[in-house]
Amino acid sequence: MSDPYAGRDTDRLAYFLHHLKHPQAPPLLLTHWPEDERLAGLAHDLSARLSMTVLAGVIADMERMLAIYRERGAELHCLYCHTALPAPRLRFCDAACEAALYAEQP
Repeated sequence: MSDPYAGRDTDRLAYFLHHLKHPQAPPLLLTHWPEDERLAGLAHDLSARLSMTVLAGVIADMERMLAIYRERGAELHCLYCHTALPAPRLRFCDAACEAALYAEQP
């Protein structure tokens, strides 16, 4: 099943990464959604507050994540049992998995 949000999520991750790497870049909006402007602002704030070493690590991690997204697609899995999820905004396959994960948290 094709995920209509997968391309959008990948684009937003790339947009955020671009603004982390280039904090002075103009905040061009992807689709004029308020979330895009907030991403640019968050990237600018992080660039200003994190040390260069930490920021370089964050950028490297995000570049790896983006490469995986593009290679494998944006399929998400349940945070507890790791079953593929049918909808992009879900994080658990059912309430039992959600309860089980939070029960294990200290």
